[in-house]
Formats: sequence, C-alpha cells, structure tokens
Amino acid sequence: MALTRIVELGEGQGKILIDGQDISELNLDSLRCSMTMIPQDPTLFTGTLRHNVDPFEENTDEEIIELFKKAGLEYLFEGKSKKEIEEEEIQKADKKKRL
Repeated sequence: MALTRIVELGEGQGKILIDGQDISELNLDSLRCSMTMIPQDPTLFTGTLRHNVDPFEENTDEEIIELFKKAGLEYLFEGKSKKEIEEEEIQKADKKKRL
C-alpha cells in the first residue's frame, strides 16, 4: 500500500525509490497511473466460462459459440486443446485430398 501511497511513510521510516526517484515527491495521479499491480491470487474469473462471457444472460448459447468460433476459441467449448483441433483439421484435409 505504500507503493501507491495509499499509506504514506512516516518520518524516519525510510523512502521508496523507483528508478532513483523518491515516490513521495511524485504527483500522486501520475504515480498510480504508471503502476500496474498483478495480484498473487491466480484466479482470473470465478464461475463458469458461460457466466463470465455473458454474465447478464443477454445472448443465446448459439450466439456465444459463434463468437468464440470467430475468435478461434471454439475448442474451449469442445473440451479439446487447440492443438487437438488443429490435428483433427489436418486429418480431415488429408482425407479430402485422398478422395
């Protein structure tokens, strides 16, 4: 919390330097806008993929699946890795060539 100056360091508690600059001398807005915090908690989303994509249930499953296909993410719905799907597509293409 001291890094973003939510809590200011008191007298005699030392100082925090970033690139040699004491953060207590920086403009508070520019300091906070210049930082990105990455939490240690590995959870990005909670709930199902369906809920995170459309939390207000405004779209049908078919619409969402179509958007995922357009984004190249249909494997998320098929329970397969992207590599498995690519291998299947190569096999299908090979079969068509043989016919």
